[in-house]
Amino acid sequence: MISHLLGRSSRDHLTLELLQTFLKLTKYLVTCPSNNTDLLLKQLLDHCLFNPSLWIHTPASVQTKLYSYLATDFLSDTKIYSNVRRVSTVLQTMHTLKYYYWIVDPSELTGIVPKGTDGPRPTKEEIIAIRSFMLLFVKQLIMIGNGVKDDELQSILNYLTTVQEDENLHDVLQMLMSLMCDHPSTLVPAFDVKGGVKTVFKMMKSESQLIRLQALKLLGFFLSRSTHK
Repeated sequence: MISHLLGRSSRDHLTLELLQTFLKLTKYLVTCPSNNTDLLLKQLLDHCLFNPSLWIHTPASVQTKLYSYLATDFLSDTKIYSNVRRVSTVLQTMHTLKYYYWIVDPSELTGIVPKGTDGPRPTKEEIIAIRSFMLLFVKQLIMIGNGVKDDELQSILNYLTTVQEDENLHDVLQMLMSLMCDHPSTLVPAFDVKGGVKTVFKMMKSESQLIRLQALKLLGFFLSRSTHK
């Protein structure tokens, strides 16, 4: 209900002070001994903190504070992590990157209807910085667990396959390369099963030399850590 009311009210209410209140409430719910706190915490995360439509038109400082918190202090608390629906959160964050936090408008090449266009947006440089925190959040979510889940990798590959703007691809491709290096035991077989090589070949068609080189590096990491089979 809070999220719904905020979405219908003036954007002036979505301030740094409000975000700080949400963060304090998160910490309170983690430590509050009650039968309903886990449910309330999940609701707070899903509908408020993980809801990009609430934050996309707020000042860049507010958005940076939110996503830097998610990428660092948020996941350091095991109680909070245990209440995060990990796979759905990764999928939701990749969707947010694609539809809300694009660097280059994806409507023409990718052919999707971008969101967050009905109000002020952060600058290109601010979007790039916010995306870096979001991708760090995704990486931390995956690394805290026992390696990547199939659906998580599929969402990353879907992003890289469907997004056509080079500037919207670069940082996500870098994150996947980093995961391949850090979690080869789970990434390599999952990458094989999900047909990740097809995504590499798609990116090899890019006009950007940087994207093509990164795609080759990803393929190299995959092959060097694969078994003979």
